[in-house]
Amino acid sequence: MSDVGTKVRFPADAPVYKLLRSRVRAAMAGRARTAGALGGLNVALIVTLIAACYVSLLCWVDAAWQAVLIALLLVQGLVLMGTNIMHESVHDAVSRHRWVNRVLARSLEVLGGNQSLWRFKHTVVHHTYTSIVGVDDDIDTGGLLRLHPDQPWRSYHRLQALYFPALYSLSALGWFFADFVQYRTMRVGTARIPDFTPGEHALFWGGKALWIVLVLALPMMFHPPWLVIATALAIYLVFGFNIALIFQLAHVVEDASWVRPAEDGTVDHEWAVHQLKTTVNFGTANGLWNWYTGGLSYQIEHHLFPRISHVHYPAISRVVKQTCAELGLPYHEHRHTRSVVVAHVRHLAAMGRRP
Repeated sequence: MSDVGTKVRFPADAPVYKLLRSRVRAAMAGRARTAGALGGLNVALIVTLIAACYVSLLCWVDAAWQAVLIALLLVQGLVLMGTNIMHESVHDAVSRHRWVNRVLARSLEVLGGNQSLWRFKHTVVHHTYTSIVGVDDDIDTGGLLRLHPDQPWRSYHRLQALYFPALYSLSALGWFFADFVQYRTMRVGTARIPDFTPGEHALFWGGKALWIVLVLALPMMFHPPWLVIATALAIYLVFGFNIALIFQLAHVVEDASWVRPAEDGTVDHEWAVHQLKTTVNFGTANGLWNWYTGGLSYQIEHHLFPRISHVHYPAISRVVKQTCAELGLPYHEHRHTRSVVVAHVRHLAAMGRRP
């Protein structure tokens, strides 16, 4: 994709993807790619949960245990908004109507981010150049963590398997602040962000103002500033850890391959094979986990077919897995979340050792 300003290129011929696509289409025959009415109900339930928790924290709680309980419920609502509403609508997978997906994707502004920046960073850069150093911003932590073998090693990386939870906890707050850097530079790694329209500029600043009002200004009308700041910080630290871990478990584990393009930027395998090499499914034995992660637990199917709703991933995963077995291609899967968390920590420990 030359329009994003990177020289990384995949072969134009894509027989594996064509075969996978034809088989998945056959498996999906007669079914809509979105979740339909079930998806709408899911959105309504999540929004209701968040609104009820938010209003309760503003006006109802009068005991510490109540505040802690409702704050924890609010965190889960925010995670569900991030995975089931924001992320899936960015991929146009919640509704068959594009305008509905665009509205729902703006839920990222409520979480502190900016949908226009994240859509490019995630759907264009990450989904195309997954785990490629210098391009995929998801594996660039500014040197705080060493996630890829080609990233520079620092002595403090020896401890990264111990301190990574603290960094992950800051990720949601990073949505708010890191956006200003990308907005100023209009770059994600080596990729150029398309110029914003006047409306997108207005939504960027309006979204940041909305977050400040919802998280700080409005609550301070009901509670002391120190309590509001402490509560907001606690909620966002827990939320940040949850959401970062979900995203990292899909790629930053010892099972995944780390692809190195040639000097001229060419990759010796097609894009679909790249996704299979660099992506891992996790927790697939638990249907509730698939809902909680918005299908991110079926990361292979999501990367190959991001416009299909996560409710269909268990079914099409059987097609993808069988096809990979027939072709002798990798299909990385941890059926239980515990094992992939261990694989993630082991990878961090391995990358923390001096090369």
